[in-house]
Order: sequence, then C-alpha cells, then structure tokens
Amino acid sequence: MVGPKGFGEIDILRFLRMAPEKRQQLLQAPMERTLRVNELLVEKIPKHMFLNLIDTLCHGDKCPVFADARTLIAYDGEHLSQSGARYVANALTGEPASELLSLGEPK
Repeated sequence: MVGPKGFGEIDILRFLRMAPEKRQQLLQAPMERTLRVNELLVEKIPKHMFLNLIDTLCHGDKCPVFADARTLIAYDGEHLSQSGARYVANALTGEPASELLSLGEPK
C-alpha cells in the first residue's frame, strides 16, 4: 500500500515570482493531514507492505515542490503532475522514468 502524499500548499503566483534556480531548491512542510494519516497507516500496516511517500521523498520535515526549475511535482499539492510522476519513479527506483516505461515494450 502506498500512503497519501501532500506536499503542502501550492501558491502559483508566489512560485512564478521566484527565480527558476530558487524554485528547484524550494522545500516546504507537507500537509498536516497527510502526516497524521501516514502515522496511522504505519501503526496498522506491516512495514513490508507500506510505502510512505513523504518519508521517501521529503528531507526531514520539508518536501520538494518542483521536479526541476519549471515543473511542479504536484499541481495541487497532492496529485502528481506528469513530471512529478517521473520524479517519484526515479526516487523510488533510482532509474529515469523513461527507462522504466520502456521495460514492457518489445525490442
């Protein structure tokens, strides 16, 4: 089971005013609700059956907002953008998502 993700409030206007290099380094606190749900799931679900994306993707109590200088990981803080999905796939596997997507294709 994969736990919920909530990368914090997405403030597009504030982000657009930031220099691109600052966007890529931007970290913010995950949503409090997401942290509570993940804590409950950790207590109830065996460790080998649960993936906490906040623990996987975030650094301590701060989560990245941008996959790169121009693309949000989650366009609304919770639902992954296409770039965000690639970012998560890379974080989970250590492989670029483009390589993972081609695994099932005939050669």
